[in-house]
Amino acid sequence: MNQPVNILVLGSGGREHALAWKIAQSSRAATVYVGPGNPGMFRRPGKIQPALINGTPLSAVDSEAIILFCRIFTCDLVVVGPEAPLAAGVVDDLQAAGIMVFGPSRSAARLESSKAFARHVMQRAGVPSPGFSIVREWNDLPRAIEAWPWARGMVIKVDGLAAGKGVFVCRSRDEAWRAVGSLKLMDSQSAGTMTRDGLVCEELLIGREVSAFAICDGRAFIPFGMACDHKRLLDGDFGPNTGGMGAYSPVDWLDESVAREIGQIVFQPVLDEMDALGSPFRGVLFAGLMITDEGAKVLEFNVRLGDPECQVLLPRLDEDLLGIILAATTGRLAHEYSRGFKWHPGAAVHVVKAAEGYPGIDGVRVRAGDPVFETVPVAEGGADNLVFYAGVAKRQGANFGDKGDLKSCDLETSGGRVLGITAVGPDLRHARDRVYSGIDDITFEGAQWRTDIGKCVTSP
Repeated sequence: MNQPVNILVLGSGGREHALAWKIAQSSRAATVYVGPGNPGMFRRPGKIQPALINGTPLSAVDSEAIILFCRIFTCDLVVVGPEAPLAAGVVDDLQAAGIMVFGPSRSAARLESSKAFARHVMQRAGVPSPGFSIVREWNDLPRAIEAWPWARGMVIKVDGLAAGKGVFVCRSRDEAWRAVGSLKLMDSQSAGTMTRDGLVCEELLIGREVSAFAICDGRAFIPFGMACDHKRLLDGDFGPNTGGMGAYSPVDWLDESVAREIGQIVFQPVLDEMDALGSPFRGVLFAGLMITDEGAKVLEFNVRLGDPECQVLLPRLDEDLLGIILAATTGRLAHEYSRGFKWHPGAAVHVVKAAEGYPGIDGVRVRAGDPVFETVPVAEGGADNLVFYAGVAKRQGANFGDKGDLKSCDLETSGGRVLGITAVGPDLRHARDRVYSGIDDITFEGAQWRTDIGKCVTSP
């Protein structure tokens, strides 16, 4: 594709805002549509536009509507951001309609949509990972807890997708029983869908967590950087698990030899196994790793860029992201990027500002409807700090295009992770200083955020 093309990005969060922002920088990108997107992405004129059909935002899981939109607006490529459309088979539907799409098929996406499937793939591929057991029925969970070897603890995970909230780290039987209570409440609130596919109980690993990424074209992969995500709500890694409260990249405490080894002990064996199963993996493969005294072990796989890891990787990427995506979708990845990808020197730090009550577990209500006051540019090239919006909605009567100040605004909070701020600096310390110096430039009532993003922590 030598001529400018239209691209459709599916999703609505900070990750999709970052994807659209980076893709729009390509000279080959004409218009970057985002569906459903969020109003924070479209506040200023430019290539990034909302994907609308008859004035209604496009659903990321409605294959029929997505195909129709691509036909009407001549979209040459669809980039899938979140996990739900992948698990729903949107990629399969688009491919069947002859539309180029970046992301794994439904069968390949089981590496994320089923923790049990992923564990079995890792086991067959010889990928280092913790010991585990599968619990299919609620009645089997008490027996699993009582029989568990509690020397190192247990991690209970919902087998299916849970938006980052279905993981419970338990260091004792008492903590495991409290997790059961939380799981039952979440299950009742989701009408039984939360635990429909069962649970996975895993050995609790001790070490440092790191997220490793690779761009894959079915058989070949190219490393796509590493980042550290702070999942716990509170400073010092306390509080409940969330979808992620911030991230930093690169990972300066990780030995380079370990980073190089990940591709050979994790990514390539999994690609080979998925190919053997008849489900070649194309897209972004994300390995959540624990660096232990015994080496790196895989905690889980995701089949897309992480959120918020994406928001620190893309500002550091010194490549045309659209070119990378096109190479991966056409099987030319290894040919065009045999020397790997280029990265800007320095570091990036991303801090999430979440609504009061987030992550909304144990019946806690997540606050919404508060005005968002912004005094800095939104995700514009050259800005010291980049702002990526997620859980926001347009205020009634707001006039888009206004700059927004402490007296007026056009956005209000509508979700748990409202927005995130990324800063880039010559090193991690300078990036941290920059992001926190601007943390109050965007405000809303009840905002909560961590003050220690980018500091090395060792608790799992």
